[in-house]
Amino acid sequence: MVSVGFLDGGVGQEIFQRAGKPRHPLWSVEVMMNQPDIVREVHSDYLNAGAKTLCLNTYTATPTRLKRAGVTHSIESIYSEANKALNRVREFSDTYFDVAGVLAPIEGSYLPSSPRSFQSMLDEFRLICALQPEVDLLMIETMSNSTEARAACLAAKETGKLFTLGIRVEADGLLRSGESVEDLLSAVKEFEPDGFWINCSAPEEVPTALEQIANPHKPYGAYANGFSSVEALAAGNSVAELMERKDLTPQQYAELALDWFNHGARLIGGCCAISPTHMQQTAEVLTHQGVQLVPVSQILQS
Repeated sequence: MVSVGFLDGGVGQEIFQRAGKPRHPLWSVEVMMNQPDIVREVHSDYLNAGAKTLCLNTYTATPTRLKRAGVTHSIESIYSEANKALNRVREFSDTYFDVAGVLAPIEGSYLPSSPRSFQSMLDEFRLICALQPEVDLLMIETMSNSTEARAACLAAKETGKLFTLGIRVEADGLLRSGESVEDLLSAVKEFEPDGFWINCSAPEEVPTALEQIANPHKPYGAYANGFSSVEALAAGNSVAELMERKDLTPQQYAELALDWFNHGARLIGGCCAISPTHMQQTAEVLTHQGVQLVPVSQILQS
């Protein structure tokens, strides 16, 4: 039986919808600190949908973003609450799951380059890693330029934990920096990520990008988003301004994921605007094909 590391879906967007679409710049953090039950419910729903790896709700909780948004909670308390949410899910479930720590773009997603130096980004990524000592693996997400990807990979490598690299691709198949996927892979080769993803990209961009990250020695896969466009966010606006696609039904996402699997993907999940219903349908389609869904770390170690 072939196994797939099966990730959760878009935690942040689910929180956004269930909390009544709050207008705070970092609403995923604020909801977690003020309405933690919502975050626990989202995690539980993804677990019940079949996810075997759940991500901490800390994508936007970089020191830079927290300071810019005027968040008054200490960063230590934010990461503690994120861990507590998943620990509570574990207490009330008999289903085993991995916990993935997150290394997201420090300044913001979809930037062609960071205004920060490599050393400055490395220092911040090291701090973020130190705040996630108990996770089973680290997931570097939505990398759009090689400099930031290198800093994240070095910080993750230094922890000794399993880690994966997630790459965002544009409609032209390139990174927003103008670099190719091959350029990025070459830039991080020395750090030897344990696996690769195409993430937070349109589902239509995934097949070609998967061919570019295909590696006979390392697992790879995808978790796509369900936005009609990310340009509003790339221009500096809130994710609240983004529109979800109406044409990407759970069944359609499941069929796309099955196609990724048939082309070699052994890591599959969902990103922004991919709901528990999308992931449940995907789980059902994959298992109907005889696929065993397992934690991501199991695939990385196989």
